[in-house]
Amino acid sequence: MNNAATLTPTAPAKEAPFDPMTSIDRCDAGTKDGVSCNAQAWARVILPSGLKLLFCGHHMHDHHDELIKTGATVEDYTDKIPQ
Repeated sequence: MNNAATLTPTAPAKEAPFDPMTSIDRCDAGTKDGVSCNAQAWARVILPSGLKLLFCGHHMHDHHDELIKTGATVEDYTDKIPQ
């Protein structure tokens, strides 16, 4: 069974600085079946193409290394997740 996540861009990226993240920001990762994760986003990624993606802590952890390898800009707030 393939559990690979699919990514759906939220919008074209803005110039830095980023807008503050809020509780309404939701994870863009989803399943191969097209079901959106929809958990609160704690990380923002800008791909080299300019697309902006938001990730929950779980998906940021899963995709972080590969995103960095592709040259993505990562703004990671997962250290702010309440324990």
